[in-house]
Amino acid sequence: MIEPIEDLEVEFIRFAEEFGGYLEDFKRRLLLCAVLFIAAFMAGFFCSPILIRSLVDLLALTGVEYVVTSPFEVLSMSVNIGLFLAISSIFPLVLVEIYEFVRPALTRQEEGLVMRYTLAAVVFFLIGFAYGIAIMYYASWAVAAFNGQLGLVNLWNLGGFLSSILVTSALSGVLFQFPLIISAAIRFGLVSREFFLQKRRFVVAIVIILVALLPPTDGLSLIVMAVPLIGLYELTLALSRTPKDKRVLLDAAYS
Repeated sequence: MIEPIEDLEVEFIRFAEEFGGYLEDFKRRLLLCAVLFIAAFMAGFFCSPILIRSLVDLLALTGVEYVVTSPFEVLSMSVNIGLFLAISSIFPLVLVEIYEFVRPALTRQEEGLVMRYTLAAVVFFLIGFAYGIAIMYYASWAVAAFNGQLGLVNLWNLGGFLSSILVTSALSGVLFQFPLIISAAIRFGLVSREFFLQKRRFVVAIVIILVALLPPTDGLSLIVMAVPLIGLYELTLALSRTPKDKRVLLDAAYS
């Protein structure tokens, strides 16, 4: 019974000597992310009154009055704003820390490829997020105007309205990542380009279904949100042509 315990201790010491540096580096990076998350959350929470007032002014719509329906609704919004700012602030840092952690194991070509995809992911998320805000603002304006024509008073719950905007915009940013996923899958040979060409109808149907699940739910907003994603899908397939595909196109053009 003593020998197995001694062997286990020897293996543990060997593991600590071999991977101890990596574990310490990982713990340091995790601690840095945790500190930034807490600091961003606290800043967002205590600055939430200013942010809420700014959002109300920014999203001011003719004929709309924002109301709260619970004595703790503003507190709940403050917590949500703090969490949103904390997640938004920590996301780029997490990507950078992951990249720095795995960089020693990457070749120079892989390092450049990972960096380009990481930067593209951040840019596409910001574009999708801004696009989601624009669509929600348009839909809110259209609904407010339509209700006004019907003689209805627009009394909108502030917490629910802001949550809908943030959630829809964040999910829109996530949906804008799917061209990068397709591009990476084709580039690394996980899925062929021909597969996505053959399954184009299914991909378009999936995009429409996902967009339909997001607010707003009117038909025009669905089209406005789905068309850019479908366009990005087609552009990704066009840019993912292999040299063989390009030679075939050139031969067809000159034949």
